[in-house]
Amino acid sequence: LGRGSATGTTYFIMGSTIEGDWTIDAEAVVDMSEDVTVTGDTFVNGTLNTNGYDIDSGGDINIADTLDATDDVETDETLIQLEGSWLNSGAFIADQSTVEFNGTSTQDITSGGEAFYNFTMDKSDGTVYLQDPIEADGAFHLKDGAFYANGSNQYVAGNFTVDNGVFYDQDATVEFNGTLDFTDNRDAKDMGVVVVNGSSDTVTQLTAMVADSLTVKGGNTLATNGFMLAVDAG
Repeated sequence: LGRGSATGTTYFIMGSTIEGDWTIDAEAVVDMSEDVTVTGDTFVNGTLNTNGYDIDSGGDINIADTLDATDDVETDETLIQLEGSWLNSGAFIADQSTVEFNGTSTQDITSGGEAFYNFTMDKSDGTVYLQDPIEADGAFHLKDGAFYANGSNQYVAGNFTVDNGVFYDQDATVEFNGTLDFTDNRDAKDMGVVVVNGSSDTVTQLTAMVADSLTVKGGNTLATNGFMLAVDAG
């Protein structure tokens, strides 16, 4: 742990393993200098700069101030893995980071209107529940587990992938707003309401797509690529 002060603000540089909860106090600034494993919850009441290093949280991540995942030191993109809930009422600066939900119990996601870059779910057990809409400016990848949209829309700008075995309860709209590949390996399961709404973007199917309704807005393209497209507007 390194410590110094400037203009009345205390700066900490730390890494390694934190047993129990990790609390970053209001007005404190933490600059990570290596990967951090937290066995409990993480409370970001001040500013946490990952600098490209990774966080492995055994509990919740609760952002009340600022979590900045910009990879401006290690430069290999921050990976944030958590076994608890994502509770954001502050600012999350995603940069090109990946946030992966991998707990074995229920994990709630409150984005607070702040976008993820890469969004990943890889759960051997348990369920992810959205508490508000989420946006992925990069890839959206459901690898394993149960995902409940819970009436909250998903906005995806990068490649969209749902792997075989995932329970994807899509009782909301998924909107594609970038040029991306669509892959659903669940053997033609219903995607619900699908909207293609980018800026002259193309969504390319790499598997079949099944939807309750489909809207491709002006200037955008859905390329079936020879795969089945089934839409039941009724």
